[in-house]
Amino acid sequence: QSCGAVNAGQDMGEFGRENNRAAAIYVGAVGDDKNQELLGALAYRNKGYVVSGINSIRCGDVIRDLASRLRDPILKDVTFSEAGVDATQIYPQQPRDVYQNDPVVLYGRYKREDQKLSMRMVGTNDGKRMDFSFTKKISAAKTGGVSIARNWALRKMHHLTAKLLRETVGDAAAIKQQIETLKKNYGLQ
Repeated sequence: QSCGAVNAGQDMGEFGRENNRAAAIYVGAVGDDKNQELLGALAYRNKGYVVSGINSIRCGDVIRDLASRLRDPILKDVTFSEAGVDATQIYPQQPRDVYQNDPVVLYGRYKREDQKLSMRMVGTNDGKRMDFSFTKKISAAKTGGVSIARNWALRKMHHLTAKLLRETVGDAAAIKQQIETLKKNYGLQ
């Protein structure tokens, strides 16, 4: 808890460094006064995500939703690799564990000249190594709507905020400017 903390971002960064992605952090947040950006970055950096509710009346629903998603693990210690597109534009960049009731969703950008996307996902299930791969023609993909672009931007914003929470960042001002640009261009808070 960061109540009364002088620098909640610094506390979250220290917590994330100590965890070092050893355990996934999933956040159930309720209320109007939560720092969604900071919580999202903490969860993102630690292979998790935030499930939130508007008010405390919805607290039970938030916890139930999160618990039902994480009930049945399929793959642990997951890694992704990709070919055919710019991997730096795929978010989240930190893969998380895969659960039966919680699909893996990656958001990316591609260039007009990109022909196909190949992805490989490797993880463990009950101590056994599992390896999945696929290749898809980009031209066969459905055109995405505004929500896909906004979700890509939100994941990128979490990635950049998590970068700021790390021990040292080369150019914090440039990263903060990227975050502000994403907020402005995609209507993020």
